[in-house]
Amino acid sequence: MKFFPIPTDRIIQILGLGFIFMDIPYRKLVFRIKNLSLFYFASLLILIVILIVQNWNYSSLDLYYFKDHFDIFLYFFPAYLIIYILFKINKNKIVNNLLDSIVIIAALQAIISLVFFFVPPIFDAYTSLLSQNASQGLTSRLGQVEKRLIGVGSAFFTGVIKYAVAFFIAIILPYLKTDLYKRKTIYIISFVLIIIAGLMTGRTFFVAICLGLVLYLLIDPRNTLRLIYKVIPSVLVLTMLLYSIMISIGNQERIDRVFNFVFELFINYQKSGELTSSSTEGSISMYKFPKTLKTWIIGDGRMQNPNGSYYMGSDIGYVRMIFYFGIIFTVLYMMYQAYLCYLLSKKSPSWIFKAFCLIVLSWIIVLNFKGLANLNMYLLLFFIGLGVNNVVAKQSSMIKNKI
Repeated sequence: MKFFPIPTDRIIQILGLGFIFMDIPYRKLVFRIKNLSLFYFASLLILIVILIVQNWNYSSLDLYYFKDHFDIFLYFFPAYLIIYILFKINKNKIVNNLLDSIVIIAALQAIISLVFFFVPPIFDAYTSLLSQNASQGLTSRLGQVEKRLIGVGSAFFTGVIKYAVAFFIAIILPYLKTDLYKRKTIYIISFVLIIIAGLMTGRTFFVAICLGLVLYLLIDPRNTLRLIYKVIPSVLVLTMLLYSIMISIGNQERIDRVFNFVFELFINYQKSGELTSSSTEGSISMYKFPKTLKTWIIGDGRMQNPNGSYYMGSDIGYVRMIFYFGIIFTVLYMMYQAYLCYLLSKKSPSWIFKAFCLIVLSWIIVLNFKGLANLNMYLLLFFIGLGVNNVVAKQSSMIKNKI
């Protein structure tokens, strides 16, 4: 925002840092979380690898990936603050309230994005408040805004990532019996809003839907019949109802443009028999690979060109990593992501949450075929949330045993 001297996320990080010095008992509780040091030790190793690659290549310093990965250390402070607030609200329902909050926030984001879409003056007012650096990415893609949703800090590839995580969480809420799920109407509306907003933000969300179906069946194979006879028909009916409402309050031509954009893959398949879209064709053209053995092994230590464009003209996650630190460290980095998910899955004995972690890891793997992505922010938030929840549960159990 123009009226903030520093980015909003940095302000939240500073607030989180401040809270570390305010509540000593809670701070001790957080630092007692099992494997927290291991979580960050693995992250530190990756940071060292990045620095080594920079030293090996002797190229002009490219700090893009260093800053991107260093964020996992800065994410600790807002995660600390968020879990602290949930701890104070109800220390016995930290995880459930965290999951409910993520779904509700995603649904509210969807509503805001839809308001921006249907009432352009409000969107214009919002973009006018952004700093020039923040809004440049939006203004350069205004043509996309006509057929895609833009939210507050949630647009295009990043927006799809966030909606997908909320979508996966929404699938497991019924099995955790959270407060949001008990309010069935709000839960269903939130669920449908997330699906619609996800699809209207980016077509990669179709992959998230497929992974969501896998998650639903992993939780309980008997869900196959529920999926066929209950879930899919209900979602289709609600989606068509919302689509009708959108047509009634919006511009018919613009709604059709959105429909053609979202379902371009299937429209092209019907016409030509090939599952292609402008996005898939563009992504395929970005699959470029090193021509020298040195680059394959240790990369070029570059993520960006001096003018800020993608190095080698590719936005594909795996391609960018290979050109940055070679194939060996690319595999190592994905193993690191898998290890974080493994550490997270150990925080809960529930098969439901372990299945969720598996799908989250699958989502990370898939995303990097499209763009450079990680879910470190969510992994750390869940890790601290579950960690504090486990420490509280252990303390309560010890008190009961003494009694």
